[in-house]
Amino acid sequence: MALGPEGEVIDLFGGRRDLSAGLVRCVGNPKDRFAEDALRILRALRFAARVGLTIEEKTAAALRENRELLRNISPERIF
Repeated sequence: MALGPEGEVIDLFGGRRDLSAGLVRCVGNPKDRFAEDALRILRALRFAARVGLTIEEKTAAALRENRELLRNISPERIF
């Protein structure tokens, strides 16, 4: 989701529906999203934990499968 220039919410991928359902979900293929930026793994976990959401099944599987990518993230970015 994004905020448009007039303050409107732009939701091209069903983010509102996922939030209403209490889900964290990647746009498109979760494996691709995490390969693009492994920090997204930590962001998904932090967001789910802080807001009390559930990580969608395919996204959760991709988190586990790609956890080794976290070794490539600098401690400064993790902090």
